[in-house]
Amino acid sequence: YSLKTYVLVEKPGVSFNYKYLLLANKDYNINPVVCSTFKTYKDNEIKDDCVVREIDTNIDGKKDILKFEAHFYTDQAVKSLKLLLFFNFQLNQLFTTTVESIAYLTHTLNEEVQKVCFYGDLILQQKSLLTSEVAAKITNKYVMEEAGYTNDNVIIIQAELVYKDHLIYYQPSIWEELKWIWIQYISCFLVLAYIAKH
Repeated sequence: YSLKTYVLVEKPGVSFNYKYLLLANKDYNINPVVCSTFKTYKDNEIKDDCVVREIDTNIDGKKDILKFEAHFYTDQAVKSLKLLLFFNFQLNQLFTTTVESIAYLTHTLNEEVQKVCFYGDLILQQKSLLTSEVAAKITNKYVMEEAGYTNDNVIIIQAELVYKDHLIYYQPSIWEELKWIWIQYISCFLVLAYIAKH
């Protein structure tokens, strides 16, 4: 006897952990501009000039969008960006569990820019059934760049992620399977009892 794999659609309760790491590399990953909630990064100075907020657009008690914004000055144009955002996914529909995961954005700049905006949808990416590890995945990613750079003006990095409904694959417990078997058995028994009686 083997348990089936079930599929359900659930919008997880997504909450940002208010932990992040932004690396703005100027040249060959040497002395990047670092914005983070962490204390140190390879002995580099950390400039935490970031604003993060979550928005509940439809007022259902669940957050729908994350907006991230970082401001910093640099004496050289930024060549590439890496952004790590830490999230909790809370599932409640069939069982209750919380999964911590990291969303990862990376982008190489082909020209000097003053502003970069990331847009995308955040989903829970499963490597196997829900009993195993999962990762956050950003889909439908779009990047917008504002060309031109001067070291007198602030560099702005923005990210906007929409928390999406998506399919979740899980393996039911033995008790859940027995519950459905029992319901089917009772239904068949009642039908047969009715037929036998009449």
